[in-house]
Amino acid sequence: MLSNQKVLTAFLDESYTEQAYYIAAVIVDAPSLKKLELELTRLKVKIADDLNISVLAEFHGNELMSGKADWSLIKGDVETAKWVYKSALEAIKDSGAHFMYVAIDVDLLNRRYSKPYDPRLVALTYLLEALDRYALGNQEHIRVVADYITKHNQLQKKINEFHDSGTFGWRQSTLRRIEQPIEFLDSKHTLGLQAADLVAYIVRRHLEAPPTTNARARKLARQLYGTLDGAWRHCRRWP
Repeated sequence: MLSNQKVLTAFLDESYTEQAYYIAAVIVDAPSLKKLELELTRLKVKIADDLNISVLAEFHGNELMSGKADWSLIKGDVETAKWVYKSALEAIKDSGAHFMYVAIDVDLLNRRYSKPYDPRLVALTYLLEALDRYALGNQEHIRVVADYITKHNQLQKKINEFHDSGTFGWRQSTLRRIEQPIEFLDSKHTLGLQAADLVAYIVRRHLEAPPTTNARARKLARQLYGTLDGAWRHCRRWP
């Protein structure tokens, strides 16, 4: 097992519609992860004091912006939601984290192929390939932590096959810099996954805004997305 100084952690989460599937990564080394967790915890304490929202509230992009679940007390208060979201993204970026995302045009995938792969698998594969190249360039290895999903066993089985025989596509990789197996954890108890959720959601909302989205909502998504400028290491939309 490699020492912590040689292993990065990439937290992965997804955001999707019927038309597009996005998966984002928040990449941190050990000191950055410690800072990310400390600053997000401090922000939760401040939110609890100022807004009377539970300190256990999960940073979840859709629920935060819609005023659902843990964030029901600020439903309809766009400015407060913006402050919380922006503060969280700033804390994540200031930790020293780097970011990646891969997006799949699901409509085109289904039209182009008679038996298309699951868009989740395609996006995850492309993202793992990018993470592998990133780790190679920095002479590191990467531990991957993903939000728990019901099909995680099937995904892990496919990734095991990639490790043996290589990924599909023209940039085939055996993902030697990716530690196996991928860890699938509950985001409720994992601040790194909550960070990845916030990143994935706002990337999709900015780049895939539905036609009915009003100008104010588009501007807000653009502003929040802009908070992460300068820290992106890979951005890809297929095709």
